[in-house]
Amino acid sequence: MDAVPTPEGDGSYAGPHDGEHVAGADDAGPADEVPEETAVLGAVVVPERPREVTVEEGETLDSIADRWGVDAGELAAFNAWLVPNPRSLFPGQILRLPA
Repeated sequence: MDAVPTPEGDGSYAGPHDGEHVAGADDAGPADEVPEETAVLGAVVVPERPREVTVEEGETLDSIADRWGVDAGELAAFNAWLVPNPRSLFPGQILRLPA
């Protein structure tokens, strides 16, 4: 339904929601005030990446880097003192993850 002039002739228009409250710019408060209906009701919880991981059977430096979203070269450099040869990981070995 299109908006039509009201019978009062005051220049206002009646639309499909005439008489109903429709949220809009006329509801806005001060610029620094958040309207109640847009308040944050919850948050997405993203688990923190651990600081250390334990190498499991069959894992490689590349697979660990991929799983935790880090660069394999950065992972190798970060663990250079623990893992002199990053291509020879063994199960049970602990690797630190860069922040």
